[in-house]
Amino acid sequence: MKKRLLWGILLLWLLIPTMVFAKYEATNLEEALDQEVIIPKFSNYEENDEQVIIYLFRGNGCQFCRSFLEFLNSIVDEYGKYFKVESYEVWNNDDNKSLLEDVANHLGFTDYGLPFIVIGEQVFTVYNSSRDEEIINAIIKEYEKDNRYDVLVDMKVKAAPLKINYNLVINIVLILGVGALAVLEIKNMKDIKELNKKLENGNLRKKEVK
Repeated sequence: MKKRLLWGILLLWLLIPTMVFAKYEATNLEEALDQEVIIPKFSNYEENDEQVIIYLFRGNGCQFCRSFLEFLNSIVDEYGKYFKVESYEVWNNDDNKSLLEDVANHLGFTDYGLPFIVIGEQVFTVYNSSRDEEIINAIIKEYEKDNRYDVLVDMKVKAAPLKINYNLVINIVLILGVGALAVLEIKNMKDIKELNKKLENGNLRKKEVK
């Protein structure tokens, strides 16, 4: 019984991290440049809440993604006050990949490539330098808006109440099941101890009567 209880506790311990600590991992512009071994061409670049967020979904080693990062690197001195970057690497992070799929579906994209770039309500996919001016204009246009669009905020407001994370549900069910088994195991152990005590007391009384 003790062994079964210990195995139940171990299973619970293994399941909890998969439920609690699964999360998206975003990097800023400097961190994304560092991952692609690109030397920053700027200094004194600071991020703040006034800047437009460029959501960048990319893969480490993706040449188009690297080219887009090099483009951003080249315009920071002139346009860096207008934007900041949230970069999500999707080839090595399953949570980030799921986020990309959710964002793309939310924005009406079923067929897309990398990088997948979101600036306000505008989407750019599979970067090439012919779109540089269009991207700069999208950044400035979004910066000048009184009410900016943020796709992740929009998704949280509209989709979160309806979205079911089936992996989370399964983990919760398993954890509750293991917890219930552990409670029953403890109860059984207590019942057996009480029964043994009663039997011992009964035997003592018999001996006393004799």
